[in-house]
Amino acid sequence: MFSFDHPMGATMIFWIVIGTIAVVSIIARYLESAHRNRTLQILAEKGQPIPPEIFHDVRYRYRGGRGGFRSGIILMCIGIAIFVFLSGMMGGFANGVRIGPGWIALAGIFPFMIGLGHFISAFFDRPPPPKD
Repeated sequence: MFSFDHPMGATMIFWIVIGTIAVVSIIARYLESAHRNRTLQILAEKGQPIPPEIFHDVRYRYRGGRGGFRSGIILMCIGIAIFVFLSGMMGGFANGVRIGPGWIALAGIFPFMIGLGHFISAFFDRPPPPKD
């Protein structure tokens, strides 16, 4: 059905895989939330105490410390990598021949600036030093 001889076949497979990953992620998050709500309902019906840990979602917990620095640096590196990759795809640094619009390589600025924001916010959100 799909042939890798034509670039449209590979492109379609790429976007189908990306879409499938996104849909599976959304469904998994929904099922996790539904399971937690069902557990809360069963505990409430039986009159059992509800543990406070069940309301703390691990994904949204503030990690503080080096987590912000690490995610900021990773995103900045991804932004630089996207810029270099797209510049190379368009004949950027090697031979000076532009295949397409030159501004497309600037798509790497988005993850770079998000990473820079993470890095700066981690710098300013450091916890105060402990009191002796």
